[in-house]
Amino acid sequence: MLRLGGTAILPQAVGNVDARGFLPNRNLALWPYAQINDPRLIFDADFILIQAIASPLHAKIGYNNPFDWLAYWLESVLFRKTFDVSVKAMYPDGGCNAEIYCDNNIIELETLGQLGLLEPGKSFIHTEIWEFFDSLEQPFIPARLRQRLEKYA
Repeated sequence: MLRLGGTAILPQAVGNVDARGFLPNRNLALWPYAQINDPRLIFDADFILIQAIASPLHAKIGYNNPFDWLAYWLESVLFRKTFDVSVKAMYPDGGCNAEIYCDNNIIELETLGQLGLLEPGKSFIHTEIWEFFDSLEQPFIPARLRQRLEKYA
């Protein structure tokens, strides 16, 4: 969980998944209390941004993130969370490996491990790596997105 005031960055798949471009390349899960027209949600071609500002509305969205990272930009600090992604795995909540929740107090960037049968005595490891950067000048943040995020700082 992170404090409010920043912007969550969710990278989105772009391009075709089939030769003719007839199949969807991304899905979005919404919880019953989430509103698709919530002004905190900003949909762009290759990123979804979520402005973490207090609101009486609770927001929760999930999706299958093929890029293995989520980020949060707050007060000139970029927090990035990376995690293992398997394109062949099944994930909970309609295929989501990443979920973001925001309410009046916090924003949460959650990653989910793949579904599977866990035999007695066995274990499953879901690893997250947390990184902090002092600028948006990172190779995973395109210049167009940097310019947009700097307006919110």
